[in-house]
Parts: sequence; structure tokens; C-alpha cells
Amino acid sequence: MVISEPELGWHLVMGGTFDPVHFGHLRTALEVKELLAIEYVHLMPCHDPVHGKVPGATANQRLEMLELALAGQTGLIADGRELDRAGDSYTVDTLKGMRQDLMGQGTGERSPVGLLMGADTFLGFDRWKDWRTVLTLANLVVFHRPGWKLDRSSRIFDQLELHGIPLIFGPDISGVQASGSVIFVETTQMAISSSQIRQAFAQGRSPRYLLPDVVIRFILDQSLYGAA
Repeated sequence: MVISEPELGWHLVMGGTFDPVHFGHLRTALEVKELLAIEYVHLMPCHDPVHGKVPGATANQRLEMLELALAGQTGLIADGRELDRAGDSYTVDTLKGMRQDLMGQGTGERSPVGLLMGADTFLGFDRWKDWRTVLTLANLVVFHRPGWKLDRSSRIFDQLELHGIPLIFGPDISGVQASGSVIFVETTQMAISSSQIRQAFAQGRSPRYLLPDVVIRFILDQSLYGAA
């Protein structure tokens, strides 16, 4: 009997507070998935940020809003693994957990994993906790606005060159390994922010067309963000 090998699908991690999730998040996730032919995008709400303000909705409420927004969307997954972890939440720990899960599925270190981030976040990546370990666990997938130019004078490029990290300009990622590369992809930029939406609710203004109607209904039902 011939035993088939487990399928090696791409898993892309998109972290954030998602407080609340909006069309900017969802459009970026979908575009990157389609442009790079990625099988699974895991949208992961963080517990409480290691740095920054505590979110306005609880962790479980933010996860529930994601689940509502992604219902019926093939390959876009509301992933609550960070909410189950006690203490500070760091990306390197999340990626280690994902690799362990893939080991359990039989694909282990061979499955390509990506960590999605914006261009501005990428420029400060070398200041992250255990950033070099992150690159042994995943590729970076950096989304940027049309016409964005790489600032090669930024320190991050010196660090990547020093450690031999290849830069790849999508959308062809057929030769990319399971981890260790930086991939750049151009996406539509939508000027929507969660803080803008929270402010609209607090001021009694309609946030319609900024986020899914099903999420708006949830926020109103739960009286989040000062919604009446």
C-alpha cells in the first residue's frame, strides 16, 4: 500500500488587536492570499498587547467579531491560539506553537509559514524579541502601498544582508522555502482604522461600509465602544 505524503500548504499569520476587525484587515488578507496563492491565512487577535493600550473589547469579543466576519470565507481562519496563552504574547512564541501543530499534522518543518506585516512595521523588525529566531520559523510577507519604494538606508536591510536573508518580490513564491525569506507584495491600501470606527460609535455616527454589517450588529448588541 502506498502512503501519500501530507499536503504542504502555505500558512500565513496575520496578527493584530482587531478591535474591531474592519474591511482594511479583510481586504489585505484576501489580496495577499490570492496574489501569492496561499492556502490558509490565520487572522490572530492578540491577548493584551505587550506594548500599548489594552483593547476596548475583550479578547473573546474580538475573536467572536473575527469569526462573524470570516464566516463562509474559504482559507481565511479566525485563530484564537494567542488568547489561550497566559502572560506576555510574543510573535516568536506564536510561530513556535504553529510549527508544533504542523508537526502533529505530519508536515513539520517542511510547510511554508509566513508572517504578514506592513512596510512600516517591517522597518523596525530587527528590534523585535528574538527576530532572528522568527526568521527560522517563518518567512516575512511585507505588504505595501502601490508605488512604495524600499529605503535601503534603513538599518533592517543591513541586518538582513549580514545574516544572508534573501529578498523576494512577489507574486511568484514557488521557490520559497519553509522559512527564512522576506517577500514583498503590493496591496490596495484602505484608509480605515479601528480607532476611527470606535470613535464613530462613541460619537453616535454610522460606521457602515467601514466594517461588515454583521460585526456592526454584534457591537451594538454588546454595547461596545460606547455604542448606544
